[in-house]
Amino acid sequence: MSDEIRVDERVPEHLRGGLERYINHGIQPGHFLTAVLENNLMEAMGRSDETSRDGLFGLCGWLYNEAPCGCHGSPEKVRKWIKSKGLSAANLQSPPVPSGSIYTPDSDAENEAKPT
Repeated sequence: MSDEIRVDERVPEHLRGGLERYINHGIQPGHFLTAVLENNLMEAMGRSDETSRDGLFGLCGWLYNEAPCGCHGSPEKVRKWIKSKGLSAANLQSPPVPSGSIYTPDSDAENEAKPT
């Protein structure tokens, strides 16, 4: 899928695949990445290897500047992201747009049945 997020060299190479799978498909990452995504510094440091620890600044910078805001920041956000299957599910769940019209979120409310 061409709309998938690709992680760049700011993130240690051995973490890129897990982070991409998490963001794009909601696949649970390893303990270190999960702790970082949940904004749990103490847990992340306790779970890190030397390479991950050395790359933490770049990883956090990439998350802050590039990752969808709904996929990181708290344990609740991470659980919801995994449950929702990441970006791939968001693309599949877009509401259909009738031909010849422009979809806006308000369009749903306008098309709902109104009580009589």
